[in-house]
Amino acid sequence: MLPQHHKSESNNNSSLILKSRTIAPLKQAKQCHENDKAEVVLVHEPGLEALLGSLHASGSLFEKPVNLFQARKNHKMFKEALSKHGVNVLDVREILAMHCEDNLKYRVELEELALKCMKYVCVSANDDERTGEETFYEDLTPMQKYLLTDDYKRECLSALGVTDLIDIILLGPTIRLVPSSTNTPMRLERLGMRPQLNLTFTRDQQVVTNRGLVICNMGSLQRKQETTIMKFCFEKLGYEILGEIQPPGIIEGGDFLVGGSDVCFIGEGLRTNPDAIRQMLDNDWFGTRRVAVVHDYFDCDQQRMHLDTVFNICSHNCCVMLETIIGNESPIRRIVTEYTKNEQLNGKYEVSKFNVEFSEYIKQEGYHIIPLTERQQEMYGCNFLNIGDSTCITVDENTSRMILQSEHFDGEINLIDYSGMTTMYGSVHCCSQVLKRTSLEVNEYRNRPIESTSIEQQQPYMFESSEFKTQSSKNALLIIPSYHSVLTHPDTQSRLPSASKHETISNTDISRIKEQHRHILSSIHHELLQYNINCVVFTQRPDIPGDSTAHFPAHNISSHAKNVILYYKQSERSERMDNLSKVLNMFYKDKAIIQKNAEDQSALDYIQGTASLVFDRIQKKAFYVISTETIDTTKVESFVKSLGYNELVTFAKERFNTTGSIDILDYTNSHLFIGTKFVVICQDEFIHYEDYERLMDHFKDRIVISVTHEQRLCNCINGLVELQSKDGKLILFASKLAMSVLQDEQVEQIRKCVDDIVTIELNILESKYHVSLNNLISPLFFDEI
Repeated sequence: MLPQHHKSESNNNSSLILKSRTIAPLKQAKQCHENDKAEVVLVHEPGLEALLGSLHASGSLFEKPVNLFQARKNHKMFKEALSKHGVNVLDVREILAMHCEDNLKYRVELEELALKCMKYVCVSANDDERTGEETFYEDLTPMQKYLLTDDYKRECLSALGVTDLIDIILLGPTIRLVPSSTNTPMRLERLGMRPQLNLTFTRDQQVVTNRGLVICNMGSLQRKQETTIMKFCFEKLGYEILGEIQPPGIIEGGDFLVGGSDVCFIGEGLRTNPDAIRQMLDNDWFGTRRVAVVHDYFDCDQQRMHLDTVFNICSHNCCVMLETIIGNESPIRRIVTEYTKNEQLNGKYEVSKFNVEFSEYIKQEGYHIIPLTERQQEMYGCNFLNIGDSTCITVDENTSRMILQSEHFDGEINLIDYSGMTTMYGSVHCCSQVLKRTSLEVNEYRNRPIESTSIEQQQPYMFESSEFKTQSSKNALLIIPSYHSVLTHPDTQSRLPSASKHETISNTDISRIKEQHRHILSSIHHELLQYNINCVVFTQRPDIPGDSTAHFPAHNISSHAKNVILYYKQSERSERMDNLSKVLNMFYKDKAIIQKNAEDQSALDYIQGTASLVFDRIQKKAFYVISTETIDTTKVESFVKSLGYNELVTFAKERFNTTGSIDILDYTNSHLFIGTKFVVICQDEFIHYEDYERLMDHFKDRIVISVTHEQRLCNCINGLVELQSKDGKLILFASKLAMSVLQDEQVEQIRKCVDDIVTIELNILESKYHVSLNNLISPLFFDEI
């Protein structure tokens, strides 16, 4: 029997109480294919918490302010459409209220959840938060201390009705209290709230796979509490939870789609990072033989934040996809890395395909693609919900007509008005989580296990490279930018065409530079693949601030014989190093040796990747620019010899600035380029010609091309990267700026030494911030199977 005040709410205010339904525990959430029959769908009708978000739509992750009346009307229409097709619709409010009126156990559990969602904060009279100061706390009376405790919270919550408790859970109040000596021991100074603004997007707080249910870790601070509420609901319903994604992994359900028992799709981009995907793979939570990771490397736009905003499955053999991401020529294309379970290695997932353009991968899976325009995507044409057997609930009429007009689609479209809800930046797919689907035979024809040869023959893994046969590698590493920081040199002026001065950039410029950087890397990635060069791409999400060289692979690592990957101190971030090593080992067959550059790091502070050391891998020599003030190179020499090189060659070069004084020396790769058949160096910068001749003695087997000081400052050395195609051709990748200032006879000399020259436009990165191609591409030396 519940306390009298609870019973009175039930008797006198029954219109305010959500009816509790008895729902049999379903035990296991599971969905195999987006086209399987949806049996149970979880939703949340927006309430006051969404209205509060409209007070600042952008800060609430909304597209526009919300008309709550219209949004609720649209959401009810969506639930009615689901029910009409026999779907059991569960609402978060109903789950929270379930059994609380007639079972004290559930009532107390709800109160404890509400307790976690509210906060007491003690502040001084001037509203300065002081809860962390023990001396201040000790000055409080025993009663004042009690009024800040969880026990007092429980006393207050126990008197509230069920709907009141649910409102507290969804609004997240923070009560700021000031000690008082009159009327009451504590005075309520201000009431704040952290409402669950986006809880209505029930797709995102969890993923439901062919194996079961996994609780997500959401990257947006505004949404952190949502997973706590959802976990409470699932436990109350009796669902088994496979696990929870742990930081630094972040993932949202909008990036996950199921394609059958054989394959599923997981997007990696703004809302889902590689660490979360690795946790899913390592724990076998996807439950499919293959997992297609769809990388958003080059776009990262809020309008296309999730995979389900650009792609969706509308039948067993038909899907929609945003047309501007389709094809290798698209600068914002998606790239697929496929992982396949190897049963011979205890079911461990291994890379089976990589660098596959997404639409090409989808066609290989047997789907017919219906391309949608940008306008259709912006109207949430991709974000429909397939409730099974090619029956889709859609919100955009133009998209609906296009799907129906496709000769490959023979299903049903249920078009509803959802304009009130889409202002919150989501549609019906975002606003629903399918907890149970019943498999349909039509979806299983492509899901039979493949009777293939050895799985290793399909993989791009590499054997150990014990010796270097050429100067150029067939493999390259690109790092997608996570953070930009530009040094401040306000007095530096440059009259050179390189415009190499650095200047401070504002936070508003960072996103613009990141976008241009991504598009440049998209172009580089495309050219690498065009010339059959293996390209490994790494990205660190979420951002790690403060590391300005994080996106320059040559400043982070260098690759050497016997699978040694050198990770340098100045770029050292243990989290990044761990994640990068995991990515690299997917291609080194778990045999890469990731190491710091030396135990005695103090002797090597000037070494930073291949920017500081330039290697002649054929002659096994390392070259290092020094000045008269540099450290003793004895330990550097010992270090490079430990990597398998026979000799350290040091040479001094002094660069003079406009005032005639010695300027800070650039990295070695700004002064010396070593290719297979030619080298590039600046003779002008040697004070003594005999020093230049002494250096040239090391390159008697190569053509030497000398550039002027002005040409060097336009990246005629640092703007060159030589790689090797799979058929052994030497390809020189050169920045457009570097090629534009080379003389015709210099270009002709280079053409005699390589099979082809690929020119890359680096735009603002090179013209304004003095970043060139050698900074962006790092060769990886390992031998292809």
